[in-house]
Amino acid sequence: MSADDSTDKVHNGKNVSILLGFGRLDSGGSAEERVMIRYGNQQIRREYPSYADAAKAACSWVNGGKDKIDPSKLVLYKGKLGSGKGKIVGIGRMTEAKVVVPLVRLDVDDTNNAIHFNAVQFSDSSKLAAVLRPTIKMDQPARKELYADYLKGIGERSAQFLWDWWRTGIPPT
Repeated sequence: MSADDSTDKVHNGKNVSILLGFGRLDSGGSAEERVMIRYGNQQIRREYPSYADAAKAACSWVNGGKDKIDPSKLVLYKGKLGSGKGKIVGIGRMTEAKVVVPLVRLDVDDTNNAIHFNAVQFSDSSKLAAVLRPTIKMDQPARKELYADYLKGIGERSAQFLWDWWRTGIPPT
């Protein structure tokens, strides 16, 4: 990596190196995607104007490194916590130990992440929270109801269907 590929920022009195470029810790972003870095696990947070835009960004993130997923090997991922517990919330890959590791999952919380896609890059395990901007200012009951509706829409789908839908922003026919 050259010196042009990173920049140092000061956060809480500490120097923090930020790698620039797609799939890295990006300190910039267009008006459509504002970025915040969560300093503990280096998760990037970006806001998107719609479900489709956030979903496409999450899938792009997964394949943003040198290694790409094989969509035929994707499996459904069931939520472990909260209102998504036990329900299909995303897609992942099966490890040799028969554990499903999520790659893209739809989540909701009470923070500024509101309804968002969590994505894990296949190559380096870096993380993205692709936030649905319109859900940030929603009151909690309305947000949870919308999240439940989203889960109903994905509950009876295959992993490959979800990948194609989220990757393109258009549900397959």
